[in-house]
Amino acid sequence: MSAVLHCTTTRPSVALPSDQASLTRLHNRLHGVAKSIVKRDDLADDAVQRVLIRMWNDGAGFDTRRGSLDNWLVFLTRRAAVDVLRVEARQRRNETFGHLIMSAVQGPEEAFDSTTTRSLARAALAPLPEEQRVVVEATYLGERTNHEIARELNLPLGTVKSRIRRGMKKVIDLTMAEGVDAPHES
Repeated sequence: MSAVLHCTTTRPSVALPSDQASLTRLHNRLHGVAKSIVKRDDLADDAVQRVLIRMWNDGAGFDTRRGSLDNWLVFLTRRAAVDVLRVEARQRRNETFGHLIMSAVQGPEEAFDSTTTRSLARAALAPLPEEQRVVVEATYLGERTNHEIARELNLPLGTVKSRIRRGMKKVIDLTMAEGVDAPHES
């Protein structure tokens, strides 16, 4: 693949091939790399889109001294595919937790009330030790990443992850003991 590096006084940028056939080959190659990691076309498309947006916004990240444009794009695509998998896993985890909480709701009208849902979530987390409750609340109710929580609480990342995992296991165990079934992963 041939590409041109354009330098201006503000920042360098990468110029993609301008003919349709070359763009199609580039897309297909990046899509194939992404799909080999994420295993789904829709997620692979998301990863490729992230790469192309990054290249559009930050062509300055490409350095001809460090390798070819093709290798740089493949590297970015692999990173983007892993990021897409992380987002997907987090969404599934949040849906699982949401299902557990919503299973405890008595009426359908309450299911749509976010105040009720938050109250139920806090009630479900109340039996947890404070160190676990704080990180689980920050993750699911505060929608913060593990890195953000670790930084805010001045804890090692591994400690935050362990507390979340142990806390969620306890919530699931307690919820199931009360007769609410956890959703099955497919």
